[in-house]
Amino acid sequence: MFGSVASCTSILVCGIGFFVGISQIKEAGLYGMSIVLLLQVSDYIQWFLRQIINTESIMVSVERGLALANLEPEAPLRTEYDKSIGFRDEIEKE
Repeated sequence: MFGSVASCTSILVCGIGFFVGISQIKEAGLYGMSIVLLLQVSDYIQWFLRQIINTESIMVSVERGLALANLEPEAPLRTEYDKSIGFRDEIEKE
């Protein structure tokens, strides 16, 4: 969702900048510099989006690790009932 909004914003800002530059700036060098800066703004917006996504991914990984660390231990393999009825397996015989 945010990615599409960021892309649309970048396209809109660059488009408006191109047309405003054509109509207002008379020097070619200044116009070229303004286009370069507009494209850099677009790159910065996309970089910011990548940083947000990366941070969220790391936070989810930490959250999963904490959930895994706080799991309840499983029940023992053999219960008192098994011992009371005389159940034995090969491991206990050795």
